[in-house]
Amino acid sequence: MTTLLISAGTAFSATSPLHYTLGLDNKYTHTGLCKENYYLYSLQEGVDITFGRDTSNSKPPEMTITHGCEELFGKKSIDGYIRYYQRLWEHIKSDYQAVADFSNQNACLSEKFMQSIKPRLLEHFDVKVIMIFRDPIRRLWSVCNKGNIREFRRWVSGELEPNAMYADIYKRHRNVWGEENVHMIVMEELWDGKTQSLSDFLDFPINTVHENVYYPEKGTKAPHYEYLKDQWISDRRNLDLKTWAYAMNNMGWVYKDFKDTFGYIPDKWGEWYET
Repeated sequence: MTTLLISAGTAFSATSPLHYTLGLDNKYTHTGLCKENYYLYSLQEGVDITFGRDTSNSKPPEMTITHGCEELFGKKSIDGYIRYYQRLWEHIKSDYQAVADFSNQNACLSEKFMQSIKPRLLEHFDVKVIMIFRDPIRRLWSVCNKGNIREFRRWVSGELEPNAMYADIYKRHRNVWGEENVHMIVMEELWDGKTQSLSDFLDFPINTVHENVYYPEKGTKAPHYEYLKDQWISDRRNLDLKTWAYAMNNMGWVYKDFKDTFGYIPDKWGEWYET
C-alpha cells in the first residue's frame, strides 16, 4: 500500500529543510505541486484557502510536479485529496518511497476531523505522521519577528499561538493514527546528527540533512542559504536576555508539558545564549 506521509508542522521549526531533507537529498518522498497545499485544513474549516507554488521560497525545479494537480483545485473533498496523491504516486513511484503532505496547518487539525477522514485514507494509504519541534521560545521569537513583534509578549503572557502547543499536537495525532504511526522530531537533535530514529520510523535510511538556517541559532546573522528565504527573513531582531527571561517565566509550562509527554527536555531547550 502507498505510504502517505503527513507532516504536522510546526511552522518556524525548519519544516522547509526537513522537506528538502526527505524530498531532495534522500529522495524518500515527494509533495507534488507544492510543499503546502492546506487541503485538509481547508476541508476541516469549510473554506477555500488559496495556495501557490511555495511563493515564500524559490525551490529546485525537481521539487515541483504539476502532473495530476487539478485535484487540488475546485470544490474540496477527501476523495479529491485521495485522487491527487494516487495520481502523484503513479508519477513518482519509480523514484520515491512515498507521497507527502507538508502543510504546516496539519498541526491544527482536530481529532474529530481526523477521525472523520481516517477510514477513507486508510482504504488507500499507509498513513505516517511526523512533526518537528524547535525550542519553544526561539521558535515563537522567529514567528513574531517576521510579523508584529508585539505579538510575542501578547502570546507569551496570554493564549499561545497554536503551533506552540507541542504536546497537544502530538497527542491529537497519536490518538487518531496510533503511537506507532506518529513520530516526533526535535529540530536541534536531527541537525546534530541524530537521524537514526527518523530512519527507523520511515524504514528508510536518512543519510544527510539539508542546510538549516535555524541550526545553529544565529539570529540576525543567519546565513542566506538558497531556497530558505522563509527562514532567514524571519529573525529581524536578536532575542535579548530580558525578553527571554520574561518568556521563560510565562512559558515554563510548555517545557513541562513536553517533558511529561516525552520524558525529557532536549539539550539547549530553555537555556539562554546569545546569537
